Amino acid sequence: RTAADALPLVAGLFLVLPALGAVQERLAGRSARAALRVAFLEPASWTTWYPRRLRRAGNVWDRLPRSVRRIRVGFGVLFAVALGAVAPGWTWGFQWDHSDPRTPGLMLDSALYPLGWLALPLSFACVAAVMALTAASLWTWRRLGLDDEDGGLFVGGALSRRAIWNRPALAALLAPSRSSARVEGPTAALPVEVGDLWPEGEAAPAPREVAVSLARQAAEVAAGHERNAARLRRGFDPEENVRLAKRLAALGEAVPDEPADQAQLRDLLARQLDLHRDAERQAADALARRDRVRDRLLALRDEAASPARQPEARRARLAHCLAALQDELARDTADTPTATREGASH
Repeated sequence: RTAADALPLVAGLFLVLPALGAVQERLAGRSARAALRVAFLEPASWTTWYPRRLRRAGNVWDRLPRSVRRIRVGFGVLFAVALGAVAPGWTWGFQWDHSDPRTPGLMLDSALYPLGWLALPLSFACVAAVMALTAASLWTWRRLGLDDEDGGLFVGGALSRRAIWNRPALAALLAPSRSSARVEGPTAALPVEVGDLWPEGEAAPAPREVAVSLARQAAEVAAGHERNAARLRRGFDPEENVRLAKRLAALGEAVPDEPADQAQLRDLLARQLDLHRDAERQAADALARRDRVRDRLLALRDEAASPARQPEARRARLAHCLAALQDELARDTADTPTATREGASH
């Protein structure tokens, strides 16, 4: 048997291993849908694009600059080509006995000959691509004013690792977290996912109904903040803020002998500008509250979706996530005025 005979087996492992993982999760008591989701959940060290519904909490892909996303996609494609074509091609080529005069004919007759023939040019192309992407990475993080450590993390760090994206230099370069940029799925669907993924037996720190109820409460709070932000934003326009500020600046400073109508206009413009800016601040605060609650809910969902571990360890992690979500909801309730809570519930 030759090394080439093993190539289909190696390729099949990339499909078989997730399937085996799904079977393991199914045997651990998860539903079929939950088991499949866990099997294909984004790896913790993932650095490039991944399907939205399978991303972990805190994934910052959509908040990265477009140039950085292109570099990361380039490295991802390069890795796939190297692993899927270059390495198998060289493996196929080197397993032949080239001292045997029959070898050229046997190689030509092999179904894998095109793969071996492409190995050399693809190798040169991969080296050139590595050099180009490395140069683009260096240029990008120098242009952004990052040092080598932060720059390397910005263009190559794990997308869902909070310790990386909490670094001040990197957090400042991320786009604001917006509803359209949060890719983990609709908030309303998260309680259902928590229920589907919740373990049974010793691994569960609380009954499934309790976890789902808390998740629903969190989803409702997050949705309420989002509605409140949308209501506030309907009342102001950022461009109108600029126009008001320019008109106010054009009037200049107040003078003792200025006409009464000019003084009234200045006061009116100043009050309008203050109202617009106050509404903008309140909307930003509402979205920040929404994100904090949703992040805790997503963390609970992702922990429930984590591959099965020892029951005691899993129970401890889930209990921590439940407590963190409860604390966030309590803090949010304490910080939200009663009128705002009543308005958000309608």
